[in-house]
Amino acid sequence: MRVHPGSVNFAPLLAELRKRPSQIAAALDGASLAFCSGSRALLGAWLNLFQEVGSVNLVGAVTTADEALCLVQQQRPYLLVCTDRLEEGDAVNLVERVKRDHPGTHTLLLVSEERRLQPLRRALAAECDGICLDSRVGQGTLLAAVQSIRAGGRYIDRSLNTLIRQLAGGGSARTEPLLSTRERQVLEGLQMGLTNREIASQLFLSVETVRSHVRSLLQKLGARGRGHAAVIGLHRGLID
Repeated sequence: MRVHPGSVNFAPLLAELRKRPSQIAAALDGASLAFCSGSRALLGAWLNLFQEVGSVNLVGAVTTADEALCLVQQQRPYLLVCTDRLEEGDAVNLVERVKRDHPGTHTLLLVSEERRLQPLRRALAAECDGICLDSRVGQGTLLAAVQSIRAGGRYIDRSLNTLIRQLAGGGSARTEPLLSTRERQVLEGLQMGLTNREIASQLFLSVETVRSHVRSLLQKLGARGRGHAAVIGLHRGLID
């Protein structure tokens, strides 16, 4: 077995899964799930724990990027949970290919703190549905991420906000678009995966007013769609 060099402490992940498998299963509500990780011990723990729950539609667990792509092509899981260290292949490239070729599959990337920031830029650009620090999964972020994704939103670990903003700045001056308070509130709604009607109800606005704000946001941010606008907002630190 060829393993990615470097040691990774997966204890927080295992502790979290032992404590919350039934809650995660409830959040998935029957949606299919697949795993990809360079740690066979972690995959074994995932399989055992979720098989014990019984209500999780677990379609596979693999250790390489190529195997994960084949699994997604054949099984079309709702969610692919992937660690940033694999036995073979690049995890962020895997996310990029899944989001490009299989948009019906959502992706959740678990990253280690010592990794370079550049993969975060690529994962965000690929519109990865969730990014968590593996060291914080034991604090409930895995469950929170699954709940957010299942609700139609995106989940970015709060502790990554500063790193993402540093990466977005790239060490050079950037002129950010001037957003009104309402536009920022609407952008937050987009990040949460809300519809125009839901945003309108939340902000006590008309649906047409929300549509107008969305059009303005897409133009100001140079976004190709609602999801892309939310990613740009997170990337540039315009919203949390």
